[in-house]
Amino acid sequence: MSGHPVVWQTPQPLWARFGATAPAAAAAPDQARPAILRFASDDFMDQLFATLARDPSRLDALIARPETWRAPAADPGALVERTPIPAQAQSALRRTFARNGKAAVAPTVSAATVTEQARTRQRPLKLYHPAHQRFYLVGASLVCGVPGMPERAVTLGGSEQVNFVIRRLLPEPAGSEDPSALREFAYVKDDAGARWQRVAGSVDEAHPVAGEELLPVFPLPYQDDGE
Repeated sequence: MSGHPVVWQTPQPLWARFGATAPAAAAAPDQARPAILRFASDDFMDQLFATLARDPSRLDALIARPETWRAPAADPGALVERTPIPAQAQSALRRTFARNGKAAVAPTVSAATVTEQARTRQRPLKLYHPAHQRFYLVGASLVCGVPGMPERAVTLGGSEQVNFVIRRLLPEPAGSEDPSALREFAYVKDDAGARWQRVAGSVDEAHPVAGEELLPVFPLPYQDDGE
C-alpha cells in the first residue's frame, strides 16, 4: 500500500478563509503556502500561544503586511492573560470566540499601493530586524494530501526531518539575456563563507541546495472548537 502524499498548507486556523467561497479559498495560492506572522514585541511567543489557546481564528491579524515607519501596521489586541483566570472561565470564553464567524482573509501581497504626502507609490512587504522591534515566525500545517487533510505526524530521530529555508528573488545581472527576469537565490554557508547563491534551473526547488542554511521548526498543536 502506498503512503499518503505529504503537502504543506497554510496554518489550519486560516484554512478556507482566503476566498469568498469554499472552492475559491481551497484553490487560492495562500491556502497552499506558509504564512509569515509579524509581531511588534519580544513577547511574541506568549502572544502566539495565547492566540492559539483562546481564539485561533485571530491568527489572520498576525499575518505580515507591507508597512513603513511612517505608516506602521496596526497591532492586534493582545490575548495574553496578564492575570490568571479560572479554567472554567477560560473554557467558556474560548467557546464564545469559537461561535463567532471566521472572517475572510485578504490575500497576502508582496507590495501594496499607498498614497503618502500626495504621492502614490508601491510599499513592499519588508521584514525588519529585532532591533526595529519586529519579530517574525513562519507558520504552516504539514498534512496528508487526501480528503480532510489529516495532520501528518513527523517521526523525529529517524529519516524524517522538517526545516525551512529563506530564499531571495534577485534580477539577472546587467548584460544578461533578460536583465528584468527574477532568479531564485539560496542562502548558503560553507567553507567559502556565507553568501546568496543562484539556484540552478536543474535543481528541484523543493529540495535544499548543498550547504543551504536549514532553519528549525517546532510543532504547536491546538484545538479548534469552531470546526
